[in-house]
Amino acid sequence: MAIPSPMTLYLPFRMVDESFSVPLLLEEARDISPGHAFRLREAFAMSSREEVFVRTLLRHKRNIWIFRCHQKGFSGDFVVVDMSTPKPAERRAVVVELKARAPLKLGGGGLQVKNHPASLAELVAQGVLASSSPSETVTGDKDAVLSYLGVSLV
Repeated sequence: MAIPSPMTLYLPFRMVDESFSVPLLLEEARDISPGHAFRLREAFAMSSREEVFVRTLLRHKRNIWIFRCHQKGFSGDFVVVDMSTPKPAERRAVVVELKARAPLKLGGGGLQVKNHPASLAELVAQGVLASSSPSETVTGDKDAVLSYLGVSLV
């Protein structure tokens, strides 16, 4: 199976607005034709649990960028990039695979993240990361992952 392109979709801070959605983001994209945007809706769609994860993370961590991963690309659910430094080589990327009611697990991730290097490579090509940027994979329940990423839910 060929790896789909694009592998990632940048989710801007406007995602904190409950009325803003991936379909709207794709419709507004100037570099994506309406027909292609329609086809990408399914590839980048999010469940309500995933939307809560994104909105919570964006509200609490203004130094991060979140990228939705293509759901047929087997590269995880999201790539979270710490943009605190202007140097791409020093930015840390966390590939996230959300699993309902699962404990946090660092590394691994199995089939669902097997192609995550392709997503990271796409972000390197865009200048968000460098090929030497530190990265890791995490799986777990949204609250466990949010806590790992430094979001206090108390």
